[in-house]
Amino acid sequence: TKMTNFELGTRVPLLVRAPGRRGNGQVSTALVELVDLYPTLAELCKLPVGEQLEGRSFVPLLDDPTARWKEAAFS
Repeated sequence: TKMTNFELGTRVPLLVRAPGRRGNGQVSTALVELVDLYPTLAELCKLPVGEQLEGRSFVPLLDDPTARWKEAAFS
């Protein structure tokens, strides 16, 4: 989408279902970046994550989709 507005070109639907999480089946309006996906999956699998990653795990949103979260997302 190089010829569109950034607002349209950077919005991507993201569906995540994690077994045993209270927020399964609920919608969240929180801003999550694609760089947050790896740290989230690693945390769910109980794998170590290095501190060099730019992303932030959104596991807290999987338990409470209304939780206070990021104010902005960058692309």
